[in-house]
Amino acid sequence: MLTDQWQALGNLIRLAREAKAMNQDELGRRVGTSRPTISLLETGQIKFPKIPMLTAIAKALDIPAPALFAELGVSPDDAAPGQLHWLASQLDPQHLRMLIAIGHALLQEQHDQLQMGERRAARP
Repeated sequence: MLTDQWQALGNLIRLAREAKAMNQDELGRRVGTSRPTISLLETGQIKFPKIPMLTAIAKALDIPAPALFAELGVSPDDAAPGQLHWLASQLDPQHLRMLIAIGHALLQEQHDQLQMGERRAARP
């Protein structure tokens, strides 16, 4: 995500907060974080806001969560795949190969666990 997109997300949060006549301290308390964290988010300095935090912010500001998620290019239903796609797009070739290798290793581990479970279930 480009810096201006992070800033757009932060600006959307700031405008919604100000429309509710809420300061950063109050929003931070409502979502379980601090005023400095809200400030960093609103200025686009937090590059990987967590989906649960965005959901809590949307609820605290009475705005639809999809409005915030749209700034990230994902919806709540596809947040993890969208974040993974974005993350991969930001990596240099060497680190992208490492991410792919990790993904393959996790997939193999999952496959092995499923096979082991099937073998146990097939035992008399």
